[in-house]
Amino acid sequence: LRARRGMAPFTQCMSPAHMRGLNVPDVLKKDFICNGPAETESRTCVTQVTVCPPSCSCNNNIVDCRRKGLAEIPANLPEGIVEIRLEQNQIKSVPAGAFTAYKKLKRIDLSKNQISDIAADAFSGLRSLTSLVLYGNKITELPKGIFDGLVSLQLLLLNANKINCLRVNAFQDLQNLNLLSLYDNKMQTISKGLFTPLRSIKTLHLAQNPFMCDCHLKWLADYLFDNPIETSGARCSHPRRLANKRISQVKGKKFRCTGQEDYRSRLSGECFQDLVCPEKCRCEGTVVDCSNLKLTRLPPHIPEHTTDLRLNDNEIAILEATGTFKKLPNLRKINLSNNKLRDVREGAFDGASGVLELLLTVNKLTGLQGRMFKGLSGLKTLMLRSNQISCIDNSTFTGLSSG
Repeated sequence: LRARRGMAPFTQCMSPAHMRGLNVPDVLKKDFICNGPAETESRTCVTQVTVCPPSCSCNNNIVDCRRKGLAEIPANLPEGIVEIRLEQNQIKSVPAGAFTAYKKLKRIDLSKNQISDIAADAFSGLRSLTSLVLYGNKITELPKGIFDGLVSLQLLLLNANKINCLRVNAFQDLQNLNLLSLYDNKMQTISKGLFTPLRSIKTLHLAQNPFMCDCHLKWLADYLFDNPIETSGARCSHPRRLANKRISQVKGKKFRCTGQEDYRSRLSGECFQDLVCPEKCRCEGTVVDCSNLKLTRLPPHIPEHTTDLRLNDNEIAILEATGTFKKLPNLRKINLSNNKLRDVREGAFDGASGVLELLLTVNKLTGLQGRMFKGLSGLKTLMLRSNQISCIDNSTFTGLSSG
């Protein structure tokens, strides 16, 4: 550089510290020295993208990391890989851009891990990908756009997860998909149009899902009748009159919605968190049944669409003013019978103006305090039999003018 000063006029030293900022051509030859560990450092540049993970094997552009106890997806894999096998590890998440650098990938196998979280752009840019295997994980929801751009995908295995909802445009770019497995998940309904983009689909697996066969699932019965590609024998779980009936064989007039009971399935394509049933409870339409669970308080995250809340046969002793009913604008009936209820705090029913029926039978109430039922302005039926009531305050029923 001393001989060709015009070639790199701003080339400067970064280290060691006492030489930082000096122009390289101005440094004397005697000052270019190595001390200690620096003398042993390699001077060859190793391209990281050619590194095979220590515990894996890499042959013929296939990275095999099966059963290696991995907790995360290895980075800096060989750039030209066409297949990566990561099944049977302990991976819990797939981060953003996890595979984006490997444009030649044709197959990814992440089956039998512990995956519950996948970034929306985890598979972004993989236009050559033909097989994506995600079965046997803990996935509950797929982020918006996760499969966008996977135009070559032919096989998608999502079975044996906990998926409760699929956005209506989830498969919009998968026109070459041949096989889709959603077997053994938690889906109660599927939005009309979900499978429309799948112009090449030949095999569909939908069985072992708790399908609610109401008016919003009629389209699926029609679709499967016209396209007999569902080979796993998908059946209705609810309502009871259609339980265990094969969806493709149920007549269209049997798929009915009553009143507000279609809320849950009508919004399925949006994947609202509201569609998830409280833990251990049972949800059918807009009925949330949390009876016989030994509950000592109201369960959290009761869906907004709930019209009938069944809390009977539990161990609730005090009904606190938690604001729960302010979040349930569609609620019409509350069943708290057969608990251990001895006190209802003022404000416990705030926001429950739409409730028409309240059952408090077979509890341990000894007195009805003033304003105990505040907030129940629309109440028509109040059942209090089989308690130990000896005192009723003059203002107890103030505001209950609808009965």
